[in-house]
This record gives sequence, C-alpha cells and structure tokens, in this order.
Amino acid sequence: MTFKFTPPQPDVAGLNLRTYFVRPDPKAVLLAVKSLKSAAQNTSSPMANDDKAGAGQSTTVRDEAGDTVLAARSTIPCTRGFTSQYHLVEDYLSYLKILGISAGATVSGWGQSASVSGDYLNQAKFEKSTLTYVATMEVQEQLDVDQEFWFNKTMYSPETFHMAFGNRWIHGFQTGGKIIVRISIKSKGKANANEIKAHAEASLHFWGVGTSISGRVKKSMEELDKHADVEVSMHYQGEMGNHMQESPPENTHASSVEEILGQAKWWATKFVENSCKHNYKYRAILDEYENVPNFPWDQPLKDYSNAHEVAYLVLKERVKVSELAQVLQTGGVPTAFAISRIENNIHES
Repeated sequence: MTFKFTPPQPDVAGLNLRTYFVRPDPKAVLLAVKSLKSAAQNTSSPMANDDKAGAGQSTTVRDEAGDTVLAARSTIPCTRGFTSQYHLVEDYLSYLKILGISAGATVSGWGQSASVSGDYLNQAKFEKSTLTYVATMEVQEQLDVDQEFWFNKTMYSPETFHMAFGNRWIHGFQTGGKIIVRISIKSKGKANANEIKAHAEASLHFWGVGTSISGRVKKSMEELDKHADVEVSMHYQGEMGNHMQESPPENTHASSVEEILGQAKWWATKFVENSCKHNYKYRAILDEYENVPNFPWDQPLKDYSNAHEVAYLVLKERVKVSELAQVLQTGGVPTAFAISRIENNIHES
C-alpha cells in the first residue's frame, strides 16, 4: 500500500554530524549485500513478500500466534489468523526489513508516495536510541487455496519476459490488518545498558492478546522510567484507519513510561476488538512461476536477490541525504562540511 509521502524529520541534537553524515564505504556495501542475501536465503519461502525475507540483525523476543483467543476478544465472531511479535532491532537495515516495506517502491516513490514515510524512516532517531524495539500485531483473512491459476501465453514473449513479468507473480493479496509500534529507548546519563534492556523487555510483556499491565510489569516500567527516556511511534493498516474517530499521534507524548506504553496497549486492544472488521489489502503475496502448471519450463528466470538487498542500502542512504538536506535548511551543518560531503559522494559514484 502507499501513503501520502512525508519526509522523515531528523532530530540530530547530540549526534556527531561529521561521523553521522559520512559517505558509504563501497566495500562495506558489498559485505552488507552478501550478509543480507545470506540471511534472506536462510528464511525464504516460495510464497512470501520478497522484502520481508531475512530480517538480519534482529532478535525475536516474543512470538504469539493463534485465532482462538483472538476470536474471543473480537466484537463479532470470525475465524482469522493472528500473529503478535516484538523484536529487538540492532541496526537500521534490519529495522527497515522488519517493517515489511518495499525498499524499491519507497525509493522510486520518494516525494510522491511510498510504502512508509514520516517518522518511521527517521534514521537519526535510531542512531540516538540505546535500544529500539518493533512490536507488531497482524490479522490475516484466510486465503482461497482452491483458486487455480494458468499462465497467459498469449502475452508471453521469451525476449521481453524479464521486463514484462519479472521473477515472481502476484498470487493474491494478504487482507486483514496490521499495527506497528516502534519503541525508541534512550538511556539517561550513565545507566547500565543491560539493566535497561532487562526492564524494557519485562515492560513489553503487555504486548499481545489477552495480556494486561500487571503489577510486575508496572514495576518494570517504573524502573525503566528511572533509567531511560521512551518514545513510541504508531502506524496501522486496516479498519482502525477507516472507522475509528480517534486518531493516534505519530509520536505519543506522556509524562511516564507507564502512560506511554499504556497508550500503545490501548491501541493494540482496539486493533484486536476490530479484528473481524479488518479487510485491507496490505501486502502482495508473491509466488514462483514454477508453481504455475503451464509455465514454459525452458524460460530462464533472473535472480533479483542482490537487487532487493541493494534497494535497502539505497533507501538507507536516501533517508540520510534527506535528513542532511533538512539539517542544511535549518543551518545545522557548516556549509563547507556539507559541500565536502556532497563532492565526495559525487566523486565516489
């Protein structure tokens, strides 16, 4: 899906701009592509969103799935798949992948439309955070597994196949709804990072269906509040965007960690209550051509895995260039330094 595009608004206060706005090292780019491609191959499946494969440096802290508990808490009965997860994300590329966005579409639609924009692409905030978690809930309508497909040979030309058809075909669209919460945690002073992580993960036990903010979780939130600042960004797809009168802010502002995470819990509860109403086509399901019965067996297919990984690296740098442009407009970077970086980038390319 696409959204009205808004560029990320960088908050670079406290960052060393001379090291943050550094040109990418070509050797590091090649190593990153190799690493990301390896991760994607280890997690790939025949029917999947190419851009979700291979989350890279991230840790799944909790993964919940099922439909029984979900149906009991929906305002109307239904049978739908449900997943609830939260991840500790250790680098920006992994963060982009966990969001499930199309890097190529975001780059090509920059300034017009994109898979995700605004605060979710904020790379400076990621760099400033001690820890970043991404929590998601997803409700999926059941796919029609009995539907049959045939390759349309009247449109087929071996010479133009790659340009016209690519290497995958759209089997259908995943319908339902999804809510994404980004939790940015920044330590206060010389607080111990391991202690902050322990309090953060204990605080996030409220995330999921049928969970609540217990006394133990509240205690963890109080401890986290003493040692870190917490900011939450929310984004949703589905019934909530169309029918709920309330509209969550892109960033939540409250006086305590308990209030901040409590707002996220409130929206998650609303999302679950509306689970049987979510009917949004939020992700294309891509399938391999070999699964189509009459596909020409001698038609070679190109491997675009490197291109998919490079797209994330390009998006990462595109975000940083956008941030640099906005910082320059506000006079946040010495002009001589900015010109030097631009000239170096042009020279390297």
